[in-house]
Amino acid sequence: MVAHAGLPARYHGRTSRRVRAHAPYGATTGERDEYGLPVRLPWAEDHRDAAEVVYGHTPMLRARWVNRTIGLDTGGVFGGALTALRWPEREVVPARREWCAPARPLADG
Repeated sequence: MVAHAGLPARYHGRTSRRVRAHAPYGATTGERDEYGLPVRLPWAEDHRDAAEVVYGHTPMLRARWVNRTIGLDTGGVFGGALTALRWPEREVVPARREWCAPARPLADG
């Protein structure tokens, strides 16, 4: 399963209005951080489904596997690395350089 901002198992394979509304931003608290960006919920910590989920939209210093999910957004647009994932090898391929300054410090996943 590949998802823009993370996709809980209950939404896999569905195309309802609720799923489409969730897809661009993922689960958030409804609050904004000091940089004006949405505070995202750590949905991957609760993932127990058999499907492996590759997602982005939550920039971190490095790609990180959590409960059969991998957060692949390493902040290329914010000055971090642009990371790729080779599948089915599950090999993370880091970028060779940074591209621009981050809007906020990247989390250390």
